[in-house]
Amino acid sequence: MNQGADRLACCMPLRDPGPELLETLASFERCEAKPFLIVVDDGSAVPVEIDFARFGLDGMVFRFKGKVGISTALNTGLILALGLGFQIIARMDGDDLNHAARFSKQLAYLDEHPECLAVFGGADLIDEGGALTGSRTPPVDPGRLLRAMAMNNVLIHPTAAFRAEYISRIGLYSDAFPRAEDYDYFMRGLAAGVVQVMNTPLISYRLRQGSVSFTHYRQQLTSRLRVQWRYLRLFGAAGWIGMARTLGLLLAGYLLPVRAVGALRRQWSYAFGPGARTLRRAGSSAADAAGHRSVNA
Repeated sequence: MNQGADRLACCMPLRDPGPELLETLASFERCEAKPFLIVVDDGSAVPVEIDFARFGLDGMVFRFKGKVGISTALNTGLILALGLGFQIIARMDGDDLNHAARFSKQLAYLDEHPECLAVFGGADLIDEGGALTGSRTPPVDPGRLLRAMAMNNVLIHPTAAFRAEYISRIGLYSDAFPRAEDYDYFMRGLAAGVVQVMNTPLISYRLRQGSVSFTHYRQQLTSRLRVQWRYLRLFGAAGWIGMARTLGLLLAGYLLPVRAVGALRRQWSYAFGPGARTLRRAGSSAADAAGHRSVNA
């Protein structure tokens, strides 16, 4: 029985997706509540074509002829979903896997918590081959979540489900924080007191081991630092610690190879970061996910 398709959409921006996309689409087919899937093709070299009926889905592909960037792709999906009248808009990436109860759990949570406009959850961590390497759930307690967010964005983007009211109240993603647009977007919701976290894994989140240029890494850290400064009053003392950490990583990036900086970041998360105890149990692969999918995610 397909519960939720009448009020639930899911936005999935893609650019040159890999073979994992078929696994992602198959995970939608197994969901108890199937959303209307809105795929935004951000200028892929080979245009994305999806046979939605093959996976028991309704959906659409909106295609840009050239690359427009992640913020524009995300906003396009949100605007399309709002224009089609959907009340709840979820997020997904083209290489992660939905758990079967993901959307039904989020719909039920939002029904039970009318004050919540955006709900996130945890994730099982899988490697590039799909093997389970650990798990991660952001802090559920609002105070602990805010302290964790002072260090970095710990909310898992593809677990998000927004009410339409979130977009009308908070707005769209900003392109003013390249490679940290999600951090800014979620902090706007946290500052408004409308973001909550479910203490349950909702997806399988694929870790990548790809290399990254220092230019991209520096851009991410610079944007992170600007978000931390923007919300410093909200963060309190933890915000100063978070900014010092980001400045340290940024400085180290000029002095050390990017891989060495990534190792320092992982060691911080392993020892002191949010969910450190869980990460230590899960091992180094889980620790690698304490910040983002990869250094420049």
